Amino acid sequence: MAITKASLIDLNGNEMILDADADTTITADTDDQIDIKVGGTDLIRIDSSGLGVGIVPTEILDLKAASGDTRIRLDAASGSDTEIKFFNDGAAQFTIGHDDASDTFRIGGANVDDPHFAWGKDGSLVVTCDAGGHTVFNENSVDADFRVETDGNSHMLFIEGSTNRVGIGTDDPDVQLDVRNGSIMAGSASETIGSLTLQNYYSGDNHLATMGTNHSSGGWYFGYGVKQQGSGTTQSTFSNFSGQRSFAQLFGDRMQFSFAAAQDTAIGTGVSNLSEKVRISEHGVAFNGDTAAANSLDDYEEGTWTPGNNGTAFSTAVGSYTKIGDRVFCQFKVVQGSGGASSGDWTGLPFTIRNSTTLGVGGGNASYHNENSSEVWAISTENVNSTTWTIRVGSQQKQLSAGKQMWGFFSYLV
Repeated sequence: MAITKASLIDLNGNEMILDADADTTITADTDDQIDIKVGGTDLIRIDSSGLGVGIVPTEILDLKAASGDTRIRLDAASGSDTEIKFFNDGAAQFTIGHDDASDTFRIGGANVDDPHFAWGKDGSLVVTCDAGGHTVFNENSVDADFRVETDGNSHMLFIEGSTNRVGIGTDDPDVQLDVRNGSIMAGSASETIGSLTLQNYYSGDNHLATMGTNHSSGGWYFGYGVKQQGSGTTQSTFSNFSGQRSFAQLFGDRMQFSFAAAQDTAIGTGVSNLSEKVRISEHGVAFNGDTAAANSLDDYEEGTWTPGNNGTAFSTAVGSYTKIGDRVFCQFKVVQGSGGASSGDWTGLPFTIRNSTTLGVGGGNASYHNENSSEVWAISTENVNSTTWTIRVGSQQKQLSAGKQMWGFFSYLV
C-alpha cells in the first residue's frame, strides 16, 4: 500500500505492526499517548509529560535501562567538541562536555572553550572564576570539614568546621592554625629581597607586637610598635601609641636592641629617634651605639676567694669577687690565727694581676683593722703577673699580729 503526503491514516487506537514477527509496533490505544514496542518490550513512551525510554516519563526526557547501567553516548567527529548546552529564555547559560583540544571534561558558559571547571583524565582539576568571582566551600557556615590528602598523610590540610581551626599534618588542630611534624618556610626566593612579617592584631590597622625577617638587611627582628620594611628601614605599626617603642634585630655577627620614646607616628612612616642602646656581638656587650670592640663588655663573673699569707694561717679568711670585663672587684675579711703573725705577701687572688707595671697596679683601702688604729692601711696589687697582694702604709709593708682582724675592698685589672 502506498501512502502519499496527502493521505491520512486513522488507526483509531489500533496497533501498527512494523516487522514480520509482529513484536515491534507503534500504538496509541491510550488518548494522547504513543507507545513504541521493540522485540515485544515497551521501550519508548511519548505523552504530555515528555519522552521516556525504558520508563514512563515524568520529565521532558526520562531514560532508564531495563537492567544494568543507563548510559548516554555523544560522539563528535575528530577535532570537534562534544557538548550539552543549558539555555534559559533562548540564551545559553552553561555548557558541559568534552573539549577536544585539551582532552578535558569541562563546565563552561556558552561553550566548553571558556571553562570554569576543567577535569583531566588523570583526575587533575582546574577552577577558573571570572574577574570579581570567588570560590566558596561550606557556604552558610555548615558544620562540615575539608580535607586534603597526600601520598603520606591523610590530613595534610584539614579545616575543622566545628572549631574554626586549620590543621596541617593533623586531624585535631588545637589552635586556629596548627602545624604538626614539620616546619614552616616563607619569604622570597631571592637572596637579596623580600621579607616575612607576623603581626598581632590590635585594632583596625594598628599592631603592637611584630616579628619577621628581612633578606636585604639582616635576620630575625622583633618589634613593639615597630616593623622593618624590605629596604631595611623601620616603620611605625601603631599610631598615637602612649608607650615606648622597642626593636630587636638579629644579624649574622650581632644582636641589637633599640628604643624610641612614645610618639604619635602614623602607621607606615618612620619612627622618630629610634636609637640603639645595647649591642651583643662576639666582642661582648656594647652600649648606646658604641661599636668599638675594645669598649665591649666581654665577661662577667661572681664568686668567692680565700685570702692567705706566708706566716701563721688566718683563723678566718673569706672573700668574694665580681669580675666585670677586665676589672676584678674584691671584698674580704681576715682574722689572724692565735699562733703568730702573718708574714710576707698575702695570697689567694681569684685572677692573675695584669702583667703591666702601670695598668696592672691596683688596690684600695682597708675599711677596718685593729692592729694600730692610728694608721690608715692600704691594699696594693703591685705584684703584677701574680695572685699575691700586700698591705702597706706608704712603702712599709704591714702584717696582722695574732688575733687581730681586718676587712676591706679593692680592685685591679687582669
